[in-house]
Amino acid sequence: MARTSFPSQDKEQDEEKNLEGMIKGWLTAIYMTRPDNKKEVSLWDICKN
Repeated sequence: MARTSFPSQDKEQDEEKNLEGMIKGWLTAIYMTRPDNKKEVSLWDICKN
């Protein structure tokens, strides 16, 4: 998916990265606080695989 880079698209990509980071953090936090969670596996890794 090659696309020409414009400042507005760069900004969009940054926002996507920030959002992705937040979602990763939330998923991990939610998963890690589950009482039945024995292994340290983030929900994000499960979703990705």
